[in-house]
Amino acid sequence: MTWFPLPTTDLTPHQHAAATQAMSGRVGLLTGGPGVGKTHTAAAILKAAVAQYGALYCCVCAPTGKAAVRITEAMQRHKLPLEATTIHRMLGVTRGGYDGGGWGFAYNRDCPLPAKLICCDEASMLGTDLAANMFQAVPEDAVVLLVADDDQLPPVTHGAVFRDLLRAEFPVGKLTEIHRNVGDIVRACKAIREGRPWKPSPVIDMEAGWNLRHIECSSARQVKAELSALLRRVPEPFDPIEDCQVLCTVNEKSPLARVELNKGLQAILNPDGEPDKSHKFRVGDKVICLRNQFLKLIDDTAADLKPSKDQEFIANGDIGRVTDVGPRKIAVRFSLPDRHCYIAGEPLAKDIDLAYAVTVHKSQGSQWPVVIYVSDDYRGARWVASRELIYTALSRAEKLTITLGRKDTMDRDCEREVLSGRKTFLVERLQGCQQTTST
Repeated sequence: MTWFPLPTTDLTPHQHAAATQAMSGRVGLLTGGPGVGKTHTAAAILKAAVAQYGALYCCVCAPTGKAAVRITEAMQRHKLPLEATTIHRMLGVTRGGYDGGGWGFAYNRDCPLPAKLICCDEASMLGTDLAANMFQAVPEDAVVLLVADDDQLPPVTHGAVFRDLLRAEFPVGKLTEIHRNVGDIVRACKAIREGRPWKPSPVIDMEAGWNLRHIECSSARQVKAELSALLRRVPEPFDPIEDCQVLCTVNEKSPLARVELNKGLQAILNPDGEPDKSHKFRVGDKVICLRNQFLKLIDDTAADLKPSKDQEFIANGDIGRVTDVGPRKIAVRFSLPDRHCYIAGEPLAKDIDLAYAVTVHKSQGSQWPVVIYVSDDYRGARWVASRELIYTALSRAEKLTITLGRKDTMDRDCEREVLSGRKTFLVERLQGCQQTTST
């Protein structure tokens, strides 16, 4: 039994069976690796929901802005009149004291969302707190569909909600048939999922499906030299800043850590950006927000760089470009959606940083045409790297992935699983609730 009739013409029998299983309860899960048609199947489910309830009663969301835009584009290809938002924007961020930091959500247990179907993409990123707030805002007569690749990294925050829902025996539609030829990236991800060795492409030839290239490097110095050479000769039509993203394992203490890499990448990718002596940022820099926060918008009526009275919520992981600099202040235009923000004081010192390189954890929910992953032999990186991290890094690319470093280090990392080590007791609590309800 499903909550509304599902189409048979848009889906293969395998996809239809997975969709039917996922939609057989009030909370359903749709999962599978790259290339199996998760987005296509979810779009078919949403199309049926729109026909049943109307577009106004179907909410689509994702943990990050980039993920929301990606699923919006997919829905547009399926001619669906829906626009995905971040979970925070869907719930309506307000000054309610949700996390002790002075903010909360407009939609909650007392004011549920006006929805019949809530679809959350990239749900493997859901931590316990955000998931709890989302489920509290679900009306009693609504259905929730969570879509995710369950082999990706666990959430940056605590918990492992999607994994726990899988184990708690909620309805699951698992997609396994690969329906598009996306080359060696998908083949490598499939091998990693199954615990087998993965093979890079012999050369780069995206038309032939050779889209996963490894460059063997024996030292951090060699990695940096190869990375510099790669970014200086990025082929058209790719832009080295907007279309290419460098991913790394750790933030600090390693020569290949995010902070250290960004120093060199700023000099390579934005050497002529207008600087200011009071901080490290230049006009044109690619930057990332490191904490959920409200930031003041730019006063467009002022002749100088000044804030307005209005504020906008900027999520942890949002990426933007510096548009102006001044003494101890900068302007940043964040996209997805567009927000032009004034940043000074503590946020400038602690909460905004360069984003030419970001950690794999920060890349969750995002995709870029070209991804360059830097493998790290640093001792601290060994504690962080895992099968899930390598899998997530390789699958962030839409067109091409290039890995730098030692292949045997990456193979060793793939032998270590971290998701199974997260102990949350959520499965036991959910199963206890199910048993209480049934009796």
